[in-house]
Amino acid sequence: MTTSIISNSLKVLLLCLAITLVGNSCKKQQDFDKEIMLNTIVEDYVLPKLTALLSQVNALEKAADSFVLNPTTNTLEQTQQTWKETMETWSQVEMLYFGPGRDNYRYLKLDNTPVNTVSIEQSISGSTTIDSATIANMSSYTKGLATVEYLLFSIANSSDLVDLYTTNTTAVQRADYLTSTIKNAKKLIEELVSEWSPNGGNYAAELSSNTSNKTLGGIGRFSNAIIHITQTMARKKIGKPLGKEAANGNINTELLESKYADYSWEMILNNLRGVQQIFGTNDNNRLGAYLSSIVGNDELTNNIATQITTIEAAIVARNSSLKIDLTNDTAAVEAIYDQLKALYEILSTDMAVSFEVTVLTNTDDGD
Repeated sequence: MTTSIISNSLKVLLLCLAITLVGNSCKKQQDFDKEIMLNTIVEDYVLPKLTALLSQVNALEKAADSFVLNPTTNTLEQTQQTWKETMETWSQVEMLYFGPGRDNYRYLKLDNTPVNTVSIEQSISGSTTIDSATIANMSSYTKGLATVEYLLFSIANSSDLVDLYTTNTTAVQRADYLTSTIKNAKKLIEELVSEWSPNGGNYAAELSSNTSNKTLGGIGRFSNAIIHITQTMARKKIGKPLGKEAANGNINTELLESKYADYSWEMILNNLRGVQQIFGTNDNNRLGAYLSSIVGNDELTNNIATQITTIEAAIVARNSSLKIDLTNDTAAVEAIYDQLKALYEILSTDMAVSFEVTVLTNTDDGD
């Protein structure tokens, strides 16, 4: 009899404990302010990064103008460095393809790879006047930031590349193509900044106030953004050059994102830092904190945050370009590829399921 009473009392105690834990978890989730979280991501990450991107493309325009007026190896290298700095910031917002980025195909026009070098060279050698209006009407594979890379880095030797802008018979047209492509990219970025800005289209407020986990909601948008860019990093930016989708499994450096400037690692690193800015940790009011509130503990959030920092450290540790590493240290590239795949899996399954988010088809996963 006594044993039965103790057993029943224990059951009641465990039931009360379970109810308390569930109640606390629910309360924690109810107490979480999703609108403040979305506003934090927008105000602390999106708007400052887009403003910085506009500032950098302005600097790129100025550097390119100086280069075409005085084409020397020094002005070329200054312009090349400014392009790299622009791409670092672009890579941190590259995943924000939705909303203003999708409108008018702005993101596609800003950075579509691989560029069609045959068409670019045909335009340069042709008789049509090249200006920003001409560029605006051209294919996305022949303009944008990736095309600027080709025009600034297509020849490894700086002196030989300068010759294309000085002694070559198409020097004037090539210079026009370079400056007009940058002007076109600048216009697109100005539109992005205006559409997100509270003083313009104010998409920032629209997204922050839409706390739905559905496709068009802020949580759905940002969740899909980091899921897709992680898949793109793994599959397209590393996996394809690594030969993961080739029938023969051979390495192919022609498939690198930045095959002319050899800046692929740096761009992938900044993609990852953009993911960090959106996901955050369990205590800085980003998606990670929201995830902890739903799950009822910090374990999953900590696992994801740790995975991101682990990959970041592995990329920072690389001393060579991805092009060189593909051949000389394939095992290290394989390891980072596997880590990115694992990050994609946990984001697209555990996080997405917890958020009840529909993972949309990734239009830039390399297919």
